[in-house]
Amino acid sequence: MVAPDNSKSEPKAGFHPDTAPPPLDQRTGLQPPSTINSKQHKAQTARTLAYWLVGILAGSVILQYVTLMILIGWGNVKEVEYLEHLFNAWLPVVAGLASSAATYYFTKQN
Repeated sequence: MVAPDNSKSEPKAGFHPDTAPPPLDQRTGLQPPSTINSKQHKAQTARTLAYWLVGILAGSVILQYVTLMILIGWGNVKEVEYLEHLFNAWLPVVAGLASSAATYYFTKQN
């Protein structure tokens, strides 16, 4: 039995460039020159995100208690129960987001 001729086999799937890739210092494709310091930008974004999420958490707690006092003052007991259910669903989500953002902000590498 004769071994099969594999020299004319079909190319395998995937990307097969015909030339060598360009050097790393040469910009190619849609990459405009950037003057942004990526580390500084990432640190500023983490700081802003952490502050906003902590602010949203504090604002939602204050809004919940103000609304609760107004509803109790008007004597709407049934609406107080609805507000409590809404707050019990909302608080863990916002607290988790705020705590993870704050943890990332305070423990990130310099």
